[in-house]
Amino acid sequence: MTASDILREAADIVDGARGQTHGDRHQTFEMCAQFWSTYLGITVTKADVCYMMALHKAARNKCGQPIRDHALDGAGYFALGGEMDGG
Repeated sequence: MTASDILREAADIVDGARGQTHGDRHQTFEMCAQFWSTYLGITVTKADVCYMMALHKAARNKCGQPIRDHALDGAGYFALGGEMDGG
């Protein structure tokens, strides 16, 4: 599997069924940012949530068994972070 294959599959996941099962991504990441902000006592943006989730996938890849799912989800979270930043 090439990098382009991973990115295409990540795009299909982000724009596919996940929206139906997980709800509106902007609303979901905004709510998560509010929860994290309250818990941490600092301001967290919805883009921050996406980038932190990508780092979470990197940690899973490093500490657990490296599987393709981590790369797919990490790519998707980074792309969503760019979208949340208005990119």
